[in-house]
Amino acid sequence: MTGKFRIILLLLIVFIIWKGFQYFTVFPKDPGIEELSNIVHAGDKNVNKIKVTVYYEALCSDSRNFIIKQLVPTYNDLHDFIQLDLVPYGKAKTIEQNGEISFQCQHAATECLANKIHACGLEQIPDSAVQLQYVACMINDNMIPHEVGERCAQELGIVYDPISECANGNKGSELLKAHGIRTHAVNPAISFIPTIELDGSQKVPLVHILKNLHKELCNLFNTKPKVCL
Repeated sequence: MTGKFRIILLLLIVFIIWKGFQYFTVFPKDPGIEELSNIVHAGDKNVNKIKVTVYYEALCSDSRNFIIKQLVPTYNDLHDFIQLDLVPYGKAKTIEQNGEISFQCQHAATECLANKIHACGLEQIPDSAVQLQYVACMINDNMIPHEVGERCAQELGIVYDPISECANGNKGSELLKAHGIRTHAVNPAISFIPTIELDGSQKVPLVHILKNLHKELCNLFNTKPKVCL
């Protein structure tokens, strides 16, 4: 056997051994980018849910803009990872005299009625996604509350009569009063509507949330869902 042939044979043996180690290696290889992604994210089932509480009022243009332009698209993307909590009341005032409850709202009586319809809708509709659809539909045009409330209910396949009866009766007043108690209990106190709490906190600056809710939520997840990548 010539020296040249021995060298070729030796190189061939080394190559075969090297390939064998690649295939049958005892030691796990370093994960690639795709594998590392799967390990880190471990499936979206491990993502923590974040509670998003929105203190708003029905005729507030800032509330409308936030709900339609930020909350709805963000919820559509991250609904599996959001616990939605809508609180319609805003800068209203609850007045109780002789056992009766009335309200003074920032945008007059029409807003008080619209807030009640929102509150009753939230109470009557069990599904968070449908709640948000209903609120977003109404807040887009709340100037004739009952007409809009009924139209939005029909579009979503919701029976409006229980919502209407609630808003026109004591139940609606009690619900709105309860939203008022929650709103006034916020610490630090609310000075701007809408105010948004993330997991019960105002640590994330409101101006950042109003500008890009999706981004701020993605920054808070312990394990980021794929839609945040």
